Amino acid sequence: MKSRPPRIALIILTYRFPEITLRCLESLSSSKSENPFTIFLINNYPEDGSGGVLQEGLSSTGMETRYIEAPRNLGFTGGMNLGIRTALKENFSHLVLLNNDTTVRSDFGHNLQKEIEQWPNDVLAGLVLDAVTHLPSANIAIVTPWTQQIKNIFSTEYDGEVDVVSGCFAIFPVEVFRQVGLFFEPYFMYREDFELCLRVKRAGFIIRCCPSMVVFHEVSASSGKVGVPTYYYAIRNQTHAILRHASFVHKLAYLGYMFFLLLYKLRQPRIFLVLCAAMRDAFLNRLGVRYSLSSQS
Repeated sequence: MKSRPPRIALIILTYRFPEITLRCLESLSSSKSENPFTIFLINNYPEDGSGGVLQEGLSSTGMETRYIEAPRNLGFTGGMNLGIRTALKENFSHLVLLNNDTTVRSDFGHNLQKEIEQWPNDVLAGLVLDAVTHLPSANIAIVTPWTQQIKNIFSTEYDGEVDVVSGCFAIFPVEVFRQVGLFFEPYFMYREDFELCLRVKRAGFIIRCCPSMVVFHEVSASSGKVGVPTYYYAIRNQTHAILRHASFVHKLAYLGYMFFLLLYKLRQPRIFLVLCAAMRDAFLNRLGVRYSLSSQS
């Protein structure tokens, strides 16, 4: 007897620049699948008046859709959690987290269903390629065994287990969220996927890369260029996650690594001060919004 096909929901968060999200939706509309999925679009910045054009873009996909407006900018963590919580109220088997600044190939839907059916209980990562160069982007990583550093895997062929999948493109069985919880909202943005994956692995789930599922990513298109906020949030949140979840020995190893990194960054006074602030706030549990994205420089 053939098993029931998976019921799949895509969770997409948009923040400003609606034209980027519209390109994503247009590419999804051309992706063919024997088992159509439902799109949940969360508007994290409805103040810009983009709601109308985004809802038109959703309608043009020809798919089942849900449009949700956040009450304010909830950050990546809060915005995605809003979509995940809403989807969990329905009878979906898998939730796909997809950045709004991605586009997909026409075989995306077919390959997505195929991999989910092959690995129904695993968290899955796809292949993320830079939209311009078509080189692998940072979507999967291993965590070094002692210093707990994130080492990205840049490969178009890797199809094994990994420790971390980014929120850019990841597939979760709904049971994972029900068992380990959602994104840790006080992180606001950056390394929230790292912290979630630590909990996923601890709970015994496997995170697996399936390179047949391909998306193209306009790197930093929606959040702006890399700058001070990026460094701050990444270091603060990764440090806080290590302090929450790692063993005592791993905490010592991580902090030793960070001490030497800080010494190295003395040659870059601005970055040094940002890293010091990030480490301080991680220790003092000062989370939430500390820098605005508009201050990227």
